[in-house]
Amino acid sequence: GLAGKGNEDVEGARASGARGVVGGRTPVVVVFNARVTVPNGAFTLKQGTTTLPSLVALNGKGTTATLTPNASLVAGTTYTWSLTSAIKDTAGVALAAQSGSFTTVAAAAAPAR
Repeated sequence: GLAGKGNEDVEGARASGARGVVGGRTPVVVVFNARVTVPNGAFTLKQGTTTLPSLVALNGKGTTATLTPNASLVAGTTYTWSLTSAIKDTAGVALAAQSGSFTTVAAAAAPAR
């Protein structure tokens, strides 16, 4: 189940304090250890206190959630992702709420030819 495992519930989320995440509409991907449901507002991305409009989609197995922001992320900016206890596995066990942050960088320029 999802309860009582803390950060082990989520694999592949942007590591807290990560740097070097390229801006743009880069998705935030979270892999769960069980099939889950992710209700509206349960997986969010914020810049400061502002929640960014985003689309959250689950893969066919219900184990990977992808949050894609509607607008491009700004280089040199810190963003915070959050998962709430409204996320539950198929047995109804709630995920322990958790969050982390990452800082974006500018995309590398294409090499001159």
